[in-house]
Amino acid sequence: MAEKPFSKIVILDFGSQYTQVIARRVRECQVYSQIVRYDTPAAEIAAMGASGIILSGGPSSVYSKHAPHPDPALFSLNLPVLGGDGWEGPQLLAIGGPALRDTYYCNNFSSESDVPETRRFIARYQARYQSMPGGTAADAYDAVLMLTDAIQRAGSTEPEKIRAALATTRGLRGVGGPLNVDANRDQLKPAYILGYNSGDYHLVQVIQP
Repeated sequence: MAEKPFSKIVILDFGSQYTQVIARRVRECQVYSQIVRYDTPAAEIAAMGASGIILSGGPSSVYSKHAPHPDPALFSLNLPVLGGDGWEGPQLLAIGGPALRDTYYCNNFSSESDVPETRRFIARYQARYQSMPGGTAADAYDAVLMLTDAIQRAGSTEPEKIRAALATTRGLRGVGGPLNVDANRDQLKPAYILGYNSGDYHLVQVIQP
């Protein structure tokens, strides 16, 4: 992702519980952010002077006939667009094609990572399922890893003792990198930014927590 200044980020709200958090995090980077409806016309977004767009994600299934959709012209504004881990599916590549130029998404995993745990996980997954794992498989593996580690450290299967042990997880080597839990009991792990290039999404940058 080329380094360029961002003066204003427009966030399309699809009903995500994290929309306000996303806006606040953008502002903490000293960049102005504005939340608008998911169906705001592309021309209106362009008139706002946006230098980038974030799609918040939401609870609706993409298979629902009532699922919210953005203005298709959004992808013709020649602005970088950032989505969430739901962009990982091959359906997006098949539907979007070249229109996905300048789009990125954030995930907790990338098959292109050179982290040793990632390489071992991919090798074992492919040997068993004959396919490449995605972010969901990696997250599930890390979740079980954290739980197993907490039970071992707690020396018990009692829920409260496991809960206390999970809260003290530090430096556990997960599929996508070190796993930590902070004082607010939020999980901290690296974020992988993937960008569209040559018909597929490829790793652009890894952001450490």
